[in-house]
Formats: sequence, C-alpha cells, structure tokens
Amino acid sequence: MRSVCQTSPMVESPPAGKPLPPAILVAEDNRLLLNLLRMQFEKDGQYRILYAADGKAALEVIERELPVLVLTDMMMPLIDGVELCQRVKTNPRTSHIRLVMMTAHPKGLDRLRQAKIQPDAFVPKPFKVSQLVTKVFELLLKPSPPPGP
Repeated sequence: MRSVCQTSPMVESPPAGKPLPPAILVAEDNRLLLNLLRMQFEKDGQYRILYAADGKAALEVIERELPVLVLTDMMMPLIDGVELCQRVKTNPRTSHIRLVMMTAHPKGLDRLRQAKIQPDAFVPKPFKVSQLVTKVFELLLKPSPPPGP
C-alpha cells in the first residue's frame, strides 16, 4: 500500500485572519479502519483530520502540522507506532502532542511495556469506535504541557 499523507477534504479553509482549527492525525495502515476513524472524528467538526498510512508519513505530517493529538496503530510499515511515539515524545518541538496508540498484537503490548517512553493512552483492538472517540476527546480536554522551543 502506498504511503498516504492527506488532510481531510471535509475541512474548508478558514476566512482570512482566522486560524486553522486544531488538527488530529490518524496514523493507520488499515484503510478501512482509517476511513472509519476519519469519518467519526470529522462528525465533530472542531478539528482538522489528517491521516497517514505509515509511520514515515505520520512523522512528516506531525513535523509540518503539529497536531494536538496523534492516534496511531502500533504495527505500521516503515516506522511502527512505538518508534513514532519515541520520536514524537523526545523531540522538544513535538513532545507536547498527545499520543494514543492502538494495537491487537500481544507482542506489541510487550514491546510497549518495555519502551522507556509511553503514549498518553493505549487502546487495545478490537474496540468500540464510540469508546475510542470518547477517550480521545477526554484526553483533549486535559491541559497539556506547552510546546518546546
């Protein structure tokens, strides 16, 4: 599957002088799940929804757009979710970004437990989309540390 790095077509450009709404990045290599999650988050209308189909594309979007939250699969091509988490959380420019990781793989859970840097939340697959959306919005309501220099 080719790398996908796009902004949701549902978001219109704001009027001149108004800032863009905050962004949520969905990084998922399963196109069906990616589209389902994108549609769920677009319903709210308060956020720009960005999406990537692999970890490398996700890092590019994160560096360029600085989303308020990244929802990522643990097992992705090119760069997996654990490495993505490590890179985001150790970079002063992106360390404030909330990160939610999803996985269905028991080996992935073991690897996550051994990682020195953890995501802000973890969601085991399978999950109910409504519960995931609730968890994401609850996390977004919590104060976050300011961005680094």
